[in-house]
Order: sequence, then C-alpha cells, then structure tokens
Amino acid sequence: TTVTRTGPGTGTITGDLTLHGITKPVTLETTFGGLTTDPFSSADDIGFHATTTVKRTDFGLTGMMWESVVGDDVTLTIEALFQHSKEK
Repeated sequence: TTVTRTGPGTGTITGDLTLHGITKPVTLETTFGGLTTDPFSSADDIGFHATTTVKRTDFGLTGMMWESVVGDDVTLTIEALFQHSKEK
C-alpha cells in the first residue's frame, strides 16, 4: 500500500499479507540491491532484498502437530529481481 525511502539504498514497503485466510498489515524492511544491464538482452535489472517478521498465531496457524517444536515468530525473506526491457 505504501513505499517509503529511509536512506540512499533502503526503505520500507507496507502492505497486506494473507496467510491461512487471514489478512494483516505488514511492513517489509527493504534494501536496494543494485541496478545493472543484462548483457544478453540489454534489459535493465534491479534487485531488492526485503524481510519482515510475523507471528504465525496471528494468522491462525495453531493446533498443528509441529507447534511444540517451532517458534511463533516467522521471518519472511524476499529476494526479487525485476527486469525492464528497453524499447527498440
């Protein structure tokens, strides 16, 4: 829903995350990975790394047989590469 720049290569992305049929707002801490040109396609590539931590119980993930051996805090990590083709 929003993107906020917090530094030259960092920012936050806020949005809604749906897991197990439950939607909650989350904020991802984001780092800009860089911009490069793909040598094969001449497209611009841009990379990002983002993380957030959620509580699995907030999303109704309870009563599972493995619940006693895992924590409630779950870290989500996203590595993304976006590519923009240049007009010819």
